[in-house]
Amino acid sequence: MARGRIPAPVVQNDDNHSNLSEDSPPPYSEYYGEDEIDKNDKAALAPLGALNGRYDISSPYVTNEWPDCGSDFELDLTISGSKLWGQSDLGLIEGLIYFEERPRRSSNKTVPFRWRGYETGENSGFAGDRNEGWIRFLGGGRIKGYFDYQRIYFQGQRKSGQRTKSGIDVSTLQSKWDKFEEEKYWW
Repeated sequence: MARGRIPAPVVQNDDNHSNLSEDSPPPYSEYYGEDEIDKNDKAALAPLGALNGRYDISSPYVTNEWPDCGSDFELDLTISGSKLWGQSDLGLIEGLIYFEERPRRSSNKTVPFRWRGYETGENSGFAGDRNEGWIRFLGGGRIKGYFDYQRIYFQGQRKSGQRTKSGIDVSTLQSKWDKFEEEKYWW
C-alpha cells in the first residue's frame, strides 16, 4: 500500500442488507419530485395529444388545507410557436404561467415554467421571474404539476370535446403577464 493511503473498509453484502445501519435514511428518489409520480405514470405513456385548451385540475393539498378555496380548479393552455402560455386557478392562487419551451411529446420529465399571479383573498401578488413550477405532460391530456408557492402539487385532465384552438389568445395572456410586472405592490 502506498504511504499515506487509508484502505477502504471491506463491506460484505448479503441478500438481507444487514450491513446497513438501522439509522440509515430511507431510500430517496434520484430525481426531485419523482416520489410524486404514482405507479400508473411509470407505465407506457399515451401520445401527447392536444395541449391547447382547458384542463380540470385537482389538488388534494389545497382542498384539505384551504377548504374555503373549493375544489374545482382549472388551467387553460395556449401554444405560441415553441412557447406555451397558461392561465391558472388553483383556488389559493390564480395567475399566469409561461413555458420557454413547450413539450413535443409525453414524458415523465418535468417541463419548467415561471408564473405570476396573486393569492386569492389577500392583497399579495407575485411578479418577477423567481416564481417557478413544473408540469409533467403524461399524454392523453393528463398532467401533473407543481407550484413553488406553498409547495402545491396538482394533477389534471384536458377537458374532452374541445377544439384544438385555445379559448384564450396569446396576446391577452402576454398583456396580463406584463401588467402583473407593472403593479407596484406585487412581490
